Amino acid sequence: MSRKRKPKRPKDLNAPKRPQSSYFLFMNERRPILKEEHKDKSMTDISKLISAEWKVLTDKSKYENKAAKLKAQYKVDLDE
Repeated sequence: MSRKRKPKRPKDLNAPKRPQSSYFLFMNERRPILKEEHKDKSMTDISKLISAEWKVLTDKSKYENKAAKLKAQYKVDLDE
């Protein structure tokens, strides 16, 4: 017995882009700095370094606040 799948809803091309999470905001800030410091490392290794930094970061509120503002703006844009 196979179930029929519902057809996918068409994507709204005019919809705003989803906001970045706090981790992605941190990653985008740290990536160019680490790329400069570790020119011989691959992007995978740099991502691992960023991940390790994020895990030990105690005060993530700077990035969480930015993410919350972006999410609020996204909801406003979505309602328009």
